Amino acid sequence: MELHDLGDYQSRFLQLVNKAGLRQSFDANIYQRKLNEMAARNRNKPWRVLVLKCRQIGATTWGSSFIYHKTATQFDKNALIIADSDENSSGIFEKCKNYYAWSVPAIRPMKRYSNEKALLFNNPDQTKDDGLNSRISIATAGNMAAGRSKTIQYLHASEFAYWQNASQLTTGLFQSVPMLDNTAIIIESTANGVSGKGEEFYNRCMKALDGDKSFDFVFFDWKENPEYEIDPGPDFVMTDEEKELSARYSLYTPRKLMFRRYKIGSEMGSALINPVDQWNQEYPDTPTHAFISSGRPVFDAEKLHGLISIARNTFNYRARFDAVSLVKDAKGEVVIYKEPVRGEGYAVGADVAEGLEGGDFSTAYVINKKMEIVATYCAHEDPDKFGALLVRLGKHYNNAILAPEVNNHGHAVIAAIKNLEYYYVYKRDVKEELGRELTYKIGWQTNTKTKMLMLDELVATIRDGSLVPYCEAVLREMLTLSIESDGNITLNSKDRVVALAIALQAIKQVGSSDLKAYVPTTAHKRDVTKMTLQEKLKYYDRMRKA
Repeated sequence: MELHDLGDYQSRFLQLVNKAGLRQSFDANIYQRKLNEMAARNRNKPWRVLVLKCRQIGATTWGSSFIYHKTATQFDKNALIIADSDENSSGIFEKCKNYYAWSVPAIRPMKRYSNEKALLFNNPDQTKDDGLNSRISIATAGNMAAGRSKTIQYLHASEFAYWQNASQLTTGLFQSVPMLDNTAIIIESTANGVSGKGEEFYNRCMKALDGDKSFDFVFFDWKENPEYEIDPGPDFVMTDEEKELSARYSLYTPRKLMFRRYKIGSEMGSALINPVDQWNQEYPDTPTHAFISSGRPVFDAEKLHGLISIARNTFNYRARFDAVSLVKDAKGEVVIYKEPVRGEGYAVGADVAEGLEGGDFSTAYVINKKMEIVATYCAHEDPDKFGALLVRLGKHYNNAILAPEVNNHGHAVIAAIKNLEYYYVYKRDVKEELGRELTYKIGWQTNTKTKMLMLDELVATIRDGSLVPYCEAVLREMLTLSIESDGNITLNSKDRVVALAIALQAIKQVGSSDLKAYVPTTAHKRDVTKMTLQEKLKYYDRMRKA
């Protein structure tokens, strides 16, 4: 049984070094008190907490005190501290060692050893077994085997958004903490964008905001921190932006605004990041503001977040295909936003995966000529079965044009479509080798040229508002796309974005044979990605006549 309540234990027995470099008792700040309250409500339960924080509010220090308290007051407990770097892991561990060294002897447990990797509370006389036998260990997120070989009762995952290979590491690491009473997983981090290292943390936070209760989610607003204030002086005058912020957030006092103004003007920004964007990431007003895209975003993040707030839960119903028709099913993989309208033309863009469990998803997006997403499909499916499903989806939507991506496993999908004698399939023009004649093949082929073309047009439809993206999931996936340092955009695992981008190309072939999606070939010498639609069509006609 624990000896003391955590908050009481902190204030009575723990000491730390404050920001001024002075040793003091653990006087919990407003954020740490909130965490203490959450810990008390979940005492002796299987507790999982996810903390999105602004900078330097003491969440990491609180985590170290939680870990120390749990192991220094109970028998036979294993705790693991794991951070993004060796330096940060060691820094947290050093706090635990200081708690021990600076605590009063009356409550200090026996210690068998303390080294760079572990602190074991047990009788130093190894012939006796009358100590706590509880341990604190540390590791770094770069170690893919961390925590896999032992059972852990308490895990502190610090600066999670900066972990290398976070999604792969947590698959095994979190399984090491059993879902039993008196266990805990603490994830805490500042945001680190929505892609790259920060993507797993972003996804977990968005999942929590969408209502998932696996983890208690808490967002710590910088404005509650009394340290983050500067005297504005008598000549302080709000800018128009500051007036808007003050009207939107009641805590935006002149002292807070002056702190913000100083940080943005003097300490934020670089050649690669706008100072306001960096402020929003490190001192966010809302969870959304925290997750600016790392690097150079492909899509306008603010625009996407606005669309996400509109798109949330706008679908009509979920469904699945039975042996005869499409039937409603709350767990179905087909999501219906709008039913087919008599006489309306539709196109289906499809990204084909291998079908392996745990791999990428086979995904389809159905849009109409009004540029509305009317239905989606996303699931693990074998390519031949996916082809059959696309046919049924196409028939449901007035014999829609199917545009499966033919790269890799797409050929099996095309074969399935042919076997079912479905003839409404996207056609691309190709120039045969050793000849000048153009012919066509079916299905969309993604290559260097066509990838940039379809992305450019998808970006344009989001920017000008011509696409009606009811689907929240694809908007969230768009947020994770960034332009890499070499100018490349990686589409691996971006199944929804790819399927929707292909659908936008395929819809051009609905109702008019002249409005075909333009597919460049090696014979084309001009950069078609810089052409307007009319220029592309004229150029296309000239090439056909050449």
